[in-house]
Amino acid sequence: MTPLKRSSPPPASCRPFRIIWPPSPFSRTKKAIAVLLLMCLLVSASYAKAFVISPMYIGIDVFQVSLSINGSGIAECNAYLTTSISSCTPTLAVTLKKSTNGQTWTSVKSWTATGTYLLGASVDETIAVASGYQYKLFATGRIFNSEGVVIETAYKNSAAVSF
Repeated sequence: MTPLKRSSPPPASCRPFRIIWPPSPFSRTKKAIAVLLLMCLLVSASYAKAFVISPMYIGIDVFQVSLSINGSGIAECNAYLTTSISSCTPTLAVTLKKSTNGQTWTSVKSWTATGTYLLGASVDETIAVASGYQYKLFATGRIFNSEGVVIETAYKNSAAVSF
């Protein structure tokens, strides 16, 4: 049996699949491009996880709503709204609601607040609540321009808190 030269393809009996011989000079380039694209995909996916998706507001700068209930049944209801436009006025309408099933909510107490560009509008209230319910804070934030026209309305709810 004669030894095979490097430049000749292997005998047909050793080839279970069709092999293109000699390999294309572009095959290494194609592999390098494929690896590079895969790395770009992985890097972009890891950066995508770092970003938080949140609504894009026009005039609202900060809009926060939180509810906590201590062991004595005192609910702390907090909402805060600021505007990024100096000539506008932020207003808040906040309602504490209760539910037995987490789907139908009835009002317990409501508050409103109007703020300024520098200070914002805030509601910081406490109220005694009954046990056996889930509670949630529903807030509506509005930004009014200098003519008193609403330029933006946003809605935000707290997480449900059981007591």
